Amino acid sequence: MRKALIVIGKNVSHDLAVRRSEGAFVIGADQGAAFCLNEGIPMDLAVGDFDSVSEASHQEILRTAKEVVTLPHHKDVTDTEQALTLCQDYEAVTILGGIAGDRIEHFIAILCLLRRRPNTLFLEDDDAFCVALQNQSIVLQQEDFEYVSIFAMKKAVVSLDGFEYPLDHHSLLPGDPLGVSNEIVDKEGIVRVEEGILLLICHKKKSDSILNHSDLLSTIFSVR
Repeated sequence: MRKALIVIGKNVSHDLAVRRSEGAFVIGADQGAAFCLNEGIPMDLAVGDFDSVSEASHQEILRTAKEVVTLPHHKDVTDTEQALTLCQDYEAVTILGGIAGDRIEHFIAILCLLRRRPNTLFLEDDDAFCVALQNQSIVLQQEDFEYVSIFAMKKAVVSLDGFEYPLDHHSLLPGDPLGVSNEIVDKEGIVRVEEGILLLICHKKKSDSILNHSDLLSTIFSVR
């Protein structure tokens, strides 16, 4: 599986960044490029207008990244969205960071990107893991996650097995908060999306903030 990593860098530990960069095409998106620079994460590509990084960091990014795409300050796309357009040939793309912070509108913008690439685009930081699922299922380990929340991005038919609040072919509509803060009570929790697009937000347990990403992604399979 060809993997790409788009680094934003907020609420991301050094260890998580190193783990996710292994075997991936690494893109530093604007401030994320400065994060990669500071954490010693080699960049295959840096993308952004770089108006939020220091001039010294900008010059070092230009020197060390294998390729740099400089964007205008006034544009119709975010730096992250532009980076994602360069990942069309990758089967799995992770955006690292972008959940926490004081700019909630940026988090919402990234959720819009997840909807565009269900099953193949992931959002993660030290505390959470997010993905949009369409006609797919995922197996989640109880030892990894404290809370699991689901929201319909498009009218969805969903089943939950192994959860405190199970569902059986339930029709979930956009705007319905029914799926917030569920918990896995069995060893595994299975989320099945029979129809529509479902946003899955998993809050990690503090004792294991670095998931085995390969194992998690391999649990995504076609609904039977």
